[in-house]
Amino acid sequence: MSSFTIETDGSFIGARQYVPDWMADGCDVGTPDSTIVNLYGQHLMGAVFNPKTQATVIKHVLANWAFLHELGKENPHLFNEFWTAYAERIWDAEAT
Repeated sequence: MSSFTIETDGSFIGARQYVPDWMADGCDVGTPDSTIVNLYGQHLMGAVFNPKTQATVIKHVLANWAFLHELGKENPHLFNEFWTAYAERIWDAEAT
């Protein structure tokens, strides 16, 4: 039987620790954590408009709550942009 070890050295702190591996894997080696965090924040803003139902949007937001909490401390501007996009999504959903 084969086995493997996942080594974690705790080097990711703040919002970066909540960014999924698939997002970081898509970046070049050596990409700063702050850039990866910003890219994931931008991804989440776009994802707010993709689901068909508001319930799905809420599930996405809740699934990323820890990331958003840290994002608010690290990049308040992007944090505000996310919530603005979220508010626009709610407004559009209620208007239709």
